[in-house]
Amino acid sequence: MNNQQHCFCGVTEQQLAFWRRRSALSKWQRTHLRWYIADRLPGVSADQLQRAYKAAFDSWQAVCGLVFEQTKNYNAADFIILTRQIDGANGTLAEHQLPPGDDRPLRGWFDVGERWDAEPPLERGKIDLVAVACHEFGHGIGLDHTNVPGSLLNPYYDPAIRTPQADDIKEAQRRYGPPIAQPEPDPEPPPQVGPFAVTIEDTSSGVIYGPTLVTRQ
Repeated sequence: MNNQQHCFCGVTEQQLAFWRRRSALSKWQRTHLRWYIADRLPGVSADQLQRAYKAAFDSWQAVCGLVFEQTKNYNAADFIILTRQIDGANGTLAEHQLPPGDDRPLRGWFDVGERWDAEPPLERGKIDLVAVACHEFGHGIGLDHTNVPGSLLNPYYDPAIRTPQADDIKEAQRRYGPPIAQPEPDPEPPPQVGPFAVTIEDTSSGVIYGPTLVTRQ
């Protein structure tokens, strides 16, 4: 375990409190959710990226009553995984929206300025994509931070914690119950013809994003 503490999420407690007031229990109403990779990360191959995100979603599916499936259809996606330049290396790692309770698609962003590693053993100085993705997707299913030591959703990044822990599982099951047998997938909407335009909102619009992941040296 890394002896140096890294702040995992940089969203302010005021923002989290505002989000909690909007939804008493941030969650999805449906249990079968699809994820879509919209962007690539530098230094990570397409296969590595897919395996890392799938591992993160599979970790949540294994402990609560949600089922996740990758889709190649942007219109069918509930989680749209994007990248952007956030603040460069050793700053904000990623951002993710929380579900407001109406099953609208959510967006998450991973910082292209970070040095990512998708598979252990991790190269020295690189950030574990699976650990970060699993934390972020935890927010994507509605989980808040916890102060319980050793939890995936606590405010401190620990590359040794790559899957939901006891407190994370308790909160996920409070929303969605225990794991269920995978149901037959719902039919996807037809692919949209033509280019897609992805709009990135900011906090000035009144929409709350996050929590964000940060490290400090």
